[in-house]
Parts: sequence; structure tokens; C-alpha cells
Amino acid sequence: MMNYLAWVKKGLFLGLVLLTQVCAVVWAAEEPSPTLEELLKQQGYQKGESVNFIQRHNMNRWEYLDNSHIILDGGPGPQRLYLVEFIRPCRQLRFKDDLSYKDTLEMGYLHIHDRILATGGGSSEYCQVQAMFRLSPLQPPSDSSSAKP
Repeated sequence: MMNYLAWVKKGLFLGLVLLTQVCAVVWAAEEPSPTLEELLKQQGYQKGESVNFIQRHNMNRWEYLDNSHIILDGGPGPQRLYLVEFIRPCRQLRFKDDLSYKDTLEMGYLHIHDRILATGGGSSEYCQVQAMFRLSPLQPPSDSSSAKP
């Protein structure tokens, strides 16, 4: 009888541990990740036309959006910001300090399918470009209440 009670207690304990873990996963899953459009909107941008290459001299100015997207500063001039989308998620990208690239045509341009090397913290990760888009500032909503008839 004593072995049976010990076995039941152990089963109840393991069941409680499992239930706690399931609840933790369910509660963590309640908060949905923001969409790409929401992330861009938070930064004040909207996705524009697709581009096949970006002229790059250095990659010092970039901003992490999520594991599959970064905003890249294309250099001097107005509206030279680009959204770069990767083929696969780059899971360590948010922890990296520097980006560099090797363009396949060696002409000083970042092309679709080139690889960006993210380095920092003693490790590196290659992220292959799938697509690139111009970014444009969000247009402020027109205030129809102040318009005169």
C-alpha cells in the first residue's frame, strides 16, 4: 500500500509540473508579435517599391526590426532608407554590432541574394538577402475638420 501511495504522489507532482509548464507556454503565447507593417509604422515608415540593389560604401547605420528584417541607411540624400528582408531568420542579428557584405558582382552594390555578415560578441552570422524595398516616411493623416469648404 505504501508503494502505491508514493507512486500516486510522484504522479501528481509530475502532473502538476507539466500543467505549470503548459500554462506558462499558453500565457507567453497570448501576446502576438507585431506585423512588419506595425514595426515600420512604429519607426515612422512605410514599405515602398522593390529594388534589386543598393549602392553601399559602408554599413555603419542600420536598425534591427526583427529576425527577418533590418532598416539599412543607403547613404546621403533624402529617402535613402531601405528595408532588407532575409531568406531565413537571422536569430542572432539583434545582438550584433557590425554589418558587412560581399557583393557577388564586386561593384560596390548590395544585391538581392548577397550575404550580409553580422558580427559582434565574439561570433558572426551570415544572412542572405531575399528582397529590398525603399522606405518612405509615413504621410500624416489629413485633417478633414480643418479643411474649408
